[in-house]
Amino acid sequence: MAPEHNKTLSNPEIMETGIRHLRENDEILDRLIAVNKPLEFTVQKDHFYSVYESIISQQLTPKAADAILRKVNGLFLSKYPDPPGILGIPDEKLRLQGISWAKVSYLKDFAKRITDGELNLGDFDSTPDDKVTEELVKVKGIGVWTAKMFLIFSLGRPDVLPWEDLGIRNSIQNLYALEERPDGETVRRIAIKWHPYCSVASLYLWRAKDNKTRNPPNKVTP
Repeated sequence: MAPEHNKTLSNPEIMETGIRHLRENDEILDRLIAVNKPLEFTVQKDHFYSVYESIISQQLTPKAADAILRKVNGLFLSKYPDPPGILGIPDEKLRLQGISWAKVSYLKDFAKRITDGELNLGDFDSTPDDKVTEELVKVKGIGVWTAKMFLIFSLGRPDVLPWEDLGIRNSIQNLYALEERPDGETVRRIAIKWHPYCSVASLYLWRAKDNKTRNPPNKVTP
């Protein structure tokens, strides 16, 4: 069933319900949420720019990514990227802005799929999570992790579990007092009680990573 528009994290009631669900079902997350300020969450409504930015920013620090984005954006006559504009810029010119040859090919493939009608980002608001992922990973350079970031930050989907993310796994290891960084199976096992609000849990786990948040010393076995 296609997701309803109001069942996204852009709806404050959904976010509040998700937080309440996590606090009632996971003692670790309850303590984490209690010591953190409320989440401030807004979606990136421009789906094209979201994917475009993700491709350019891959494996770069935020500072480096921002610098390259400014340079590339300056190549467009409208000062704003669009698929025809990307296809019209010579590969060499994109490369001179600091983009790797691989990313140049990714951007061109992304733009071509849109102009050819193979990829319609406008349909994604009413497309189930698994289908969105299936369509996005067809684009060169876009993997499951990038697709999940799109689902969370562009579509506001509430039940996405980016277990592949290193920051998520590091936070889980720290907060749940695990001896080793958890693998996908372990993360999914811990997250059973988070559904259907895994995205909300992930937002708090990223915050824990950024703030170096630690739970009290009493250990809870997941």
